[in-house]
Amino acid sequence: MKTITLIDGYNIIHSSRFLKKLLKEDVRKAQEELIRLVDSYSFLKKQKTFLVFDAYRNSFLNKEEKVSSYLRVILTGEKETADSYIERFVSQNRSYYDYIYVVTSDYVEGMTVMDERVILLSPRIFLKRLQTSKHNLENNYLSISPNSSLKFFHYLKKRVKEELKNNER
Repeated sequence: MKTITLIDGYNIIHSSRFLKKLLKEDVRKAQEELIRLVDSYSFLKKQKTFLVFDAYRNSFLNKEEKVSSYLRVILTGEKETADSYIERFVSQNRSYYDYIYVVTSDYVEGMTVMDERVILLSPRIFLKRLQTSKHNLENNYLSISPNSSLKFFHYLKKRVKEELKNNER
């Protein structure tokens, strides 16, 4: 069965007390932590995931960075929001996937893309899934400390790191 999860990154960050606190300190830190959590989740689910960040204030086209075999980070291009990227992706790829999970707090956007194969998840529900997968990963797969300094942000190309760092919402 072909499934994919599309996530509005800033919706998740703004729905998490911890990530929101990181966001106030440094945008990059919040993005980095979310990338790390979503990559672990995608690995455990063995499910393709696109984590979409708004970058519509910048003057470049959409950027896509493959973080792992399951996770891609998307920076939307000039004048495109994460919501419009997700809606366009669903519209263009609906027939390819059996199920498309859309994680957003923008329910108006969610309602325009929903059908029996497009499943809307709130950021709160998705955060609970992330917590469960993190717990599962730490208890069943990792022999290293959960406080390890390993960050998936380190694997991103330098230009994508800079674009994420410079992108403020």
